[in-house]
Amino acid sequence: MAEVNEEREQINQCLAGKREAFVTLVKKYQKPIFNYLFHMSRDYHLASDLTQEVFLKAFVGLKTFNPNKKFSNWLYKISHNLFIDWYRRKKSSLTTVSLNQQQLPTNITNSSSHLDEIINRQLIISALNQLSLEYKSLLILKYFQQLSYKEISEITGLKLSQLKSKLFQARHQLAQLMEDKIEV
Repeated sequence: MAEVNEEREQINQCLAGKREAFVTLVKKYQKPIFNYLFHMSRDYHLASDLTQEVFLKAFVGLKTFNPNKKFSNWLYKISHNLFIDWYRRKKSSLTTVSLNQQQLPTNITNSSSHLDEIINRQLIISALNQLSLEYKSLLILKYFQQLSYKEISEITGLKLSQLKSKLFQARHQLAQLMEDKIEV
């Protein structure tokens, strides 16, 4: 609770014209926002540019922030929408939004041998890259960024029941894609 109050105080200071308070917020959230955008784009420079744009939009739009909501969720929502907008503009030139092995959480597999773990990781990566942007985004927010259903619901604008349904479908589709790869 103290962290939330401190954050609200920093936001109030920003609104009062103290830009250095916003620097503290940027330092706190820059890495998780960058990681989300990097997982989505697989492009370091693009993720870096989009991260800067997220914080610029947040600074300019800070007066529209609802203090009853989590600031981090608001930043993720800006990030999510910014990436979706970028993706739509670049869709024709973007062949695939990929994810490589280094970006896969280590706790996603429960393999007993190193070789099995490598194979499992490659299967998951390959299957994730075949999912729709929406499903991939939901899975990354849930399992890579480790956000709660409520937080993801606020970020995406989906009702909680819709979100759970879409995540179920995304996991099911991911599992199906992995099964298909194992059978081949």
